[in-house]
Formats: sequence, C-alpha cells, structure tokens
Amino acid sequence: VGGPSQVAVNTVEPVPIKTEFFNGRLLMMVRPLDSDPRLATWRYNDHFKNQEEIGNPMMVDVYLQGEFLVEPRGEVWFGFEMEEDLSLGFVMMTTAKVLLNLIRKMSKMPMHYSFGGGTGQGRECPHLVQPFRRARVMETPGNQPWPELKPGLEVKGDPNLKIR
Repeated sequence: VGGPSQVAVNTVEPVPIKTEFFNGRLLMMVRPLDSDPRLATWRYNDHFKNQEEIGNPMMVDVYLQGEFLVEPRGEVWFGFEMEEDLSLGFVMMTTAKVLLNLIRKMSKMPMHYSFGGGTGQGRECPHLVQPFRRARVMETPGNQPWPELKPGLEVKGDPNLKIR
C-alpha cells in the first residue's frame, strides 16, 4: 500500500504495515503443498480445510486491516510483487500465462500481471494485482477498535461491522 514492503507469510501475529498513505497490518497465509509433511501440523490448516469444504479451495488467503491516512483517488489496487525474477522455462511460462488469462476470463476479474524483466532502472519485478473492490471488505466505524485479525474472522451479530 503506497509502496513496496517485505511481508513474512504464515506468521502467528499480523505484520504491521505503515506508509505515508496507509497504516495497518496484514496476515498472509500460504498453504504448504500436500506433499509437505508440515501441512498436518500447520497452524492455519483448519482454516484452509474449512474453505475447501464450502467449495472455496485456495492456496493463499490474505487479510489486510487498517486505515487510509490519505483519501484514495481513483481505483485502489492490491497485489504482490516478488523481488527475484521468476526462472520459468518456455513451457511453464506459457502454461502460467494461459492459466492466468483463463482465471481472469472465467472470474471476470480485472487483473494485471507481469513475469518481470528488463535491467537497471527499466527493470520490472514479477507481480500480480487486482482492484481492491474485488476483495471482501469489512468496515468498522473509526471510533471502534479493530476486531482480532485471524483466519475465519466472524462478524455475525455485531451491528458495528458491515461486510461488502
């Protein structure tokens, strides 16, 4: 938000994020592969299993919580950027492009991605972004404390919270 930040994944506590435009915290969960022996004891395994059971299988789940310090102008985009170039062969690169375009088309989701490239000042890092409006957003009044940020965040029955 407002510039690059390195973010740890699968942390116990959300990671603080502060820029001149945004103050908040982020919890990014990346599911280990099925072949990874750590999956059985992974702290967020139940959350991902529950999502799978309700027909929403996923490998990544991101919770971002905070406040804009400056009123956003125009479309706000959210995404991820990698510092290192991807080293994909021709077949993997072509497959990834086809899959990303298929996801974009089937979900009718505006999305921008790049596998990176270039050198020096013209270098572009690999990234994937989408409009923030596509996210599930929970709004809380400014005078209310933030709810605890954790997987499976429930807001049922709290009249101060609304989800859009």
